[in-house]
Order: sequence, then structure tokens, then C-alpha cells
Amino acid sequence: MRRATTAPEAGNPWGMTAAQMGALQSMVRLGCYKLVARELGVSTRTVQEHITGARLHMHAATRQHAVLLLDRAQRSQHLEAAVQALRNLHDVCARMDLPDQDARPEEDEYLNALSRAERVLKQCTQVEEGEAP
Repeated sequence: MRRATTAPEAGNPWGMTAAQMGALQSMVRLGCYKLVARELGVSTRTVQEHITGARLHMHAATRQHAVLLLDRAQRSQHLEAAVQALRNLHDVCARMDLPDQDARPEEDEYLNALSRAERVLKQCTQVEEGEAP
């Protein structure tokens, strides 16, 4: 049987299949095969196979190791997005003090930067509290 693979990407730098990534993400949240199987609508054996495949892609020694690697990667992505949003907001705020009126940002640009920063920081908070963003 031919196995599907995916190219490495930002949320999946290990090149796992979508099924492997989904099972592992559910494992991060739920913690056991039975609950993951129920959520995904598959057998526990299928979940075990997906987790084993994910673990091999990640070169993780155990299921717990794979879960920790994914959890850290996801937290890092959220934090990087928050830093970028805050830098953008800072840049907009800094331009508000420019003496040249034409170089100052429009109010919409400020409100958009502020809204994005709030949204991304809320997602970070949800991730830290163990909620799905």
C-alpha cells in the first residue's frame, strides 16, 4: 500500500500526512488513544498507527516525545506571530509621532494593527491555557 506524504510546511516541518498530524494534534489536547479515536471517528488501532507514523517522521523516541515536540512547535509559531504583530503595532505607533503629517499612518492602519495584535495575543493565551485557538 502506498502511503501519502506531505511536503514540510510551517505547521508541519516533519512532512507528516494530514491524518498523522490530525491524530497527533488531537493527542496533544486529549492525551489518550481512546479519546482521540472517538474524536476522529476511527479505531484506536488507526490512531496508534497514525501516531507511530508521526513519531517516526519526527524521530521521536516515544509518543510523549512526539506530543511535546508538536506542542513546543505550535507554541513557538504562536509566539512568533505575536512578536511580529507587536512589532508591526510598534512601527505604526512610532510613525504617529513623525513631524511630517503625510508620513503618519491613517487611523485605519493603527486600528488594524491594534486589532491584529489583540487577536494574536488572545490566541497565544488560549494556547497557553490549553484551549484550541
